[in-house]
Amino acid sequence: MSPELKPGDPGYLEAVEEILGPVCSPEELRQRRDLARDALAPSVPRWTVSAYLEREGKYLLVLHKRLQTWLPVGGGIEPGERPAEAVVREIHEETGIRALGTPEVLGYDEYDGLGRIHMNLAFKVSVTDPTAEPVSDGSWDKFEWVDPDKAYLRYACPENVSSTIEGLAEARRVSERYKDLWDRACAQIAAMCEIAGADPSLPPDAWTLRDAIVALKARAERP
Repeated sequence: MSPELKPGDPGYLEAVEEILGPVCSPEELRQRRDLARDALAPSVPRWTVSAYLEREGKYLLVLHKRLQTWLPVGGGIEPGERPAEAVVREIHEETGIRALGTPEVLGYDEYDGLGRIHMNLAFKVSVTDPTAEPVSDGSWDKFEWVDPDKAYLRYACPENVSSTIEGLAEARRVSERYKDLWDRACAQIAAMCEIAGADPSLPPDAWTLRDAIVALKARAERP
C-alpha cells in the first residue's frame, strides 16, 4: 500500500483489500474494509441487518469480541445486495449455519455505531436443523441460545437488542394465548358437530363453527 494513502483517500478501500486479503482472516479484512468505508463517508448512514436466529423457541446471541456485549449476528449490506440476501450471507459467514427458513422482517431501528448512524433491519430466521450449532468466524467468543422470556435477566445487551428480544417474548405469549383459545374453540366445535350428528368420516377439526351451526339448525328442523 502506498505510504501516501490514508483512510478516506480515493483508492484506499481497494488497496486494503488487495494488500491485506491474502494475509488477513475474513473477519479482520471485513473490519478493516468497514473502517475504511466509514472514513470515506462518515456522514453517510450505513445500512445493516441483524439476524435473530430462532431454534426451537430460543434465539442466538453471541458475545462480540471487540464490543464485549451480547448481540445477534449481522453486519452491513453490500452494494447491490437485498436485505434478505444480506442477512442470510451474514449468518453463513458468522456462524456457518446453512439450514435456514425464509427471513421474516421484525422491524427497523437507527443507532450510532462508532460515530456513524446505522440504519438497521432486524430479521427473524428459523434454523431448520435442531442440531445446528454456530461456529465463530472470529468476530465473537461465546454464544447462547436464549429463552426470550429470560434474556433480559441474564444478558447485557444494547437497548435495541433487548427491546427486540422482549418483543419476541411477548409475541410468543400472545401466540400461546391464541393457541389456547383456538384449542378450546375446536373442542366446542367438535362437541357441537357430535350433537348435530356430523359425518363420522370427517375429523371434528375439519368442521368450522359455521358447519356445526348449519348442521344443528338442519337437525332441529327435521321432523
